[in-house]
Amino acid sequence: MNDKIYNSIIESAEKLFNRFGIGKTAVSDVADMADVSRATIFNNFGNKDGLIEAVLQHKADDFSHQIKKRVNSSDTAAQQIKIILLERLKLLRSLKFLTDKRIRYSNKSIEKFILELNEIFKHRVWNILQHMRGGDLDHKSMLNSIFFMLRGIEQGLFDHIEPFQLSGIEKDMDFFLKQMFKGEKEGGSS
Repeated sequence: MNDKIYNSIIESAEKLFNRFGIGKTAVSDVADMADVSRATIFNNFGNKDGLIEAVLQHKADDFSHQIKKRVNSSDTAAQQIKIILLERLKLLRSLKFLTDKRIRYSNKSIEKFILELNEIFKHRVWNILQHMRGGDLDHKSMLNSIFFMLRGIEQGLFDHIEPFQLSGIEKDMDFFLKQMFKGEKEGGSS
């Protein structure tokens, strides 16, 4: 399958999952929107779970690429970590079907995706913290605090506690990161 057809299928599946949810989206709906046969989808993705996994893997790869590109253009550890946090929240906001409580914990592809995002996040933040200069920094505690803050924000998003306003969250992140990195010398880009 060529890239154009693959991307069309992935984009169509994502749009339909976001609009109707995974449970109400049939493979035939994705095939119709992508203008391919159902056989093309089944031959290349196996089934709907394989299609879900491909959509999520595509998004995880894009997330990893975006943060690598954007972090390398930033000067301070606080700015770099903020970029990673915001990119992750933008990613989750783009995948509305992840907040569907009926499938959130039951789909293995989604669980795998969240674990992969966590690993990407922790790895990138850990690398940033390791490049910081300064006294006796407890990098593990800093990583845990940052991850704990992220999980709290995401839980609010998943539980629909309040509308997801990126600008408000950004202000909270700025305050949190300013306090965390207060008085510490920071190194360059990781």
